[in-house]
Amino acid sequence: MNVCKQCNKVYEEKSQFCEQCGDTLVQNTADVFQCDKCYKLFIDSEFCPNDGRQLKIYKRNLESNQIEIRNVEQYTVQIATDPMLLDMDEFNNCEPSYTGADSNDFMTYLNENIFHDIESFLDLNESNLKESTKDVLWHLQDHPNEDDVIYDSRNKYGNMWRELGKTNPDFRKNGGFETLETTQNN
Repeated sequence: MNVCKQCNKVYEEKSQFCEQCGDTLVQNTADVFQCDKCYKLFIDSEFCPNDGRQLKIYKRNLESNQIEIRNVEQYTVQIATDPMLLDMDEFNNCEPSYTGADSNDFMTYLNENIFHDIESFLDLNESNLKESTKDVLWHLQDHPNEDDVIYDSRNKYGNMWRELGKTNPDFRKNGGFETLETTQNN
């Protein structure tokens, strides 16, 4: 990250000149913070000058003997729709037709012929299916409601571990943290 010494504005590495004053940027050696509301970056400031919110560390410049540590806890939350009724025999007249004998065969049939493109299957089999069956298939395109929790491990336990690493905004899928070492058992 580069910074304008006159304006204290932070820029990505590729920027060479300040957009506000035109000064040449220098390599930043201070910690960089970000506001969760306005997403602006600031140097060596713990509060956003725009609204006074506490800033979150965006990128920390560590000495060679420094490292960051964090606790991580993982929970499992499962949500599900209410059960919906399907008559497997009704699919015998569809295109392609179901010729299986049990629930395993039927799941394979649904997976291979319906789930990837429910709308096309319904268009092709408009006259072969009952309205209630069509409604069920349409509902399978919807995600379960967040309130329809069937299991939540937060009520019982969580899987907790510690990580050593450094704040790095490039690691977005890991919460902006580059993990170097972990106590997590995979």
